[in-house]
Amino acid sequence: MQRFLDDERMLVEPACGAALAAVYSGLLGRLQAEGRLGPALASVVVVVCGGNSIDSRELQALRAQLGRS
Repeated sequence: MQRFLDDERMLVEPACGAALAAVYSGLLGRLQAEGRLGPALASVVVVVCGGNSIDSRELQALRAQLGRS
């Protein structure tokens, strides 16, 4: 969520952050390399939802809770 906020200047809800994590962490590439996804994905679409249920204070609290401060 923080990386997307830094990149796009948009705060997203935590559930959306899970989908973004798959992209940012390289998981999609690893799944392709393992043959668990189609071989040549030209594009990947991630639908993101606005941060209506989170603000920057809550994001910082979540980061602290997860040990990512």
